[in-house]
Amino acid sequence: QFHGIIPPMVTPLKDWDTLDNQGIEKLINHILNGGVHGLFVLGTTGEAPSLSHQLRKEVIKRTLDQVGTKVPVLVGITDTSFIETINIAEFAAEAGASAVVLAPPYYFPAGQFELIETLKEIKKAVQSLSKEVLEIKTLLFKLHDVKEKAEIEEKMYPWHFPRSEERRIGKE
Repeated sequence: QFHGIIPPMVTPLKDWDTLDNQGIEKLINHILNGGVHGLFVLGTTGEAPSLSHQLRKEVIKRTLDQVGTKVPVLVGITDTSFIETINIAEFAAEAGASAVVLAPPYYFPAGQFELIETLKEIKKAVQSLSKEVLEIKTLLFKLHDVKEKAEIEEKMYPWHFPRSEERRIGKE
């Protein structure tokens, strides 16, 4: 369904919690005029977690109001809170987003099993919205891709495995 270039968009701000309305309008026009095939807001540029939930909703609404049906709009829904992830997904769906994008929750102090279970629960809750859920695959190590659970955890949380780091240093 999605193809071509779908760039992540930065969020222009006037101050810590005020959207630059002229800036976002100009930015969206500039990106669309470049011939993209979609737009990705609140995603992988990294600022979404630092925005208030109200500001995230404002970004979603303004973007979808301006873009309409010209191109698909993907909305990042990742949050440290399960409930806020679902809330932003519901808001995006009601506003007309084409899909929501989910990365693993950041600052999640759990192992791979708990992380995967959390993602499954979020995906289950969001799928009732009739929106496609896209997972950022590069951040989610799948169990069948790696031989042992310990290897997965080591890749997800290398700072928890000082002996592994020592082994790597010793092999160089």
